[in-house]
Parts: sequence; structure tokens; C-alpha cells
Amino acid sequence: MAAPSPLGSYAIFCDDIRGEANGKAFLIGVYQDDMYVNGEAPWVLPQFYVRVVFRTPEVGAPPKLRFRLKAINESGETDIWKLDHPGFEDAPNAERLPFEKDISRSHITVFNIAITPFIIEKPSRLEVLAEVNGVETMIDRLRVRPTPST
Repeated sequence: MAAPSPLGSYAIFCDDIRGEANGKAFLIGVYQDDMYVNGEAPWVLPQFYVRVVFRTPEVGAPPKLRFRLKAINESGETDIWKLDHPGFEDAPNAERLPFEKDISRSHITVFNIAITPFIIEKPSRLEVLAEVNGVETMIDRLRVRPTPST
């Protein structure tokens, strides 16, 4: 079981992320706790995005990080996406931002995961996890299930 997410870390699950030249990001079709999908599984979405905002203390060099997105369902767990740092700066749509709040300093790592197409084999729970120096923490989760009958 993963540890709770560090304060200020989160993920946003959505249908699309678009950006402007001035740095403004548009997150389109944001999901809250659940994604309801019409019809029976498997489901195919043309695209699916996850925006991850992860906060780590600014103490010396940035820590070794590993991020992953996994699906959990009745068949078990499946890794959908992984990214290791160092080497993180070479990843597309990734940046590390200095951030200051009150008197404590921290690094904010912001990046987008784009999955095209996104195939969901069966009702699942999607989890975004981060491993910091060998300790894994859950950042956020989303349940994917069929649209309820009325």
C-alpha cells in the first residue's frame, strides 16, 4: 500500500490539455472522482491526459523520482506509464519549478501524461504514484466504470 500523497501534490485527469504561447494551460473535460463510460468494456478513448503536480522539499539536489500510472481491476495491477528521474528534464512537457510558500522551500514538478488512444479493458481504478528515494506515495486516483443505468 502506498503512503499518503505529500501536501500539495495532486493529479488532474482530463480529456485534453492545450496550451497558449503565454504559458496558460487549458484542461478540457476534467474528471472528478469517477469517469463514466458508455457501453460495455473494453472502452477506447481517442486520448486521455493526466497532469501531475508533485511537491518535494528543496534540500540540496532534487531527489531520485519515479512516477507511474497504473490500472487496478479484478485481474490485478497493470502499469500504463512510467517515468524515472534523473533524465526527467528530457521528458516532453515536463518542467521543474522553484516554489516558495511561507518560509519553507520546495520543488514543484509539473508534467503531462498523454495516452493516445487510451484503452480501458474493464472497470478499473487508475492511480498516479510517485517513488521518492525508494518510498512510493499515491498522488491521486480515478475510478473508471460504466455509466449507471437509470
